[in-house]
Order: sequence, then C-alpha cells, then structure tokens
Amino acid sequence: TDAFLNTLTLLKSSPKTDSLIFSLDSLKKIAKVGDTIRPKEPKPVYNAKGYRTITHTIRNGETLGAIAHKYHTTVSAIMSQNGLRNTTIRAGRILKIKVKKR
Repeated sequence: TDAFLNTLTLLKSSPKTDSLIFSLDSLKKIAKVGDTIRPKEPKPVYNAKGYRTITHTIRNGETLGAIAHKYHTTVSAIMSQNGLRNTTIRAGRILKIKVKKR
C-alpha cells in the first residue's frame, strides 16, 4: 500500500460551493473517506509601508467604533477611506479598511 500513498490531484474546483474535488492517488493518512480537505488561507500581502486593505461587511447592530476597535484603526480613518460624511452606517454595506501589519 505504500506505493498508493502520496499524491492528491486536483480534478475540479467550484467557486460557487467553495469545494475542491480530488483524485486520491495516495492515501497516507491524509484523510479518511468523508473528510473535508480545505486549502490553507493565503498569507496577507502588505505594501512597503506595512499596510493592506481588507473589506468588512457591516452586520446588524455594529458601530464604526466597534469596527475601528476590531481592526486597530480609528473611526475617522474608516470614514475617510470610505467617503462617509457621518457615522451612520447600514448593515450589508462593505467597508474598505486599511490595516497595519501587527
């Protein structure tokens, strides 16, 4: 069985369902039947100054203050980056937030 144990071949990827279909050319205790195999999250890419821009979808009941605290930034920075004139926000809106590498 060791000859049967070393490679997973990606056959198909479905962005709609976030699933990957593999051909099992090997089994070396990588997974059992029925296990879900997920790819690793890509490492975030930061610019030369140590910042990257993320997106945040506002949830019901969230405030700019809470969002700013979560991402270690300020309410005024979020407002400026998103062209907001006041602190009134609505659930479902997507904010761009510049975050510094920690």
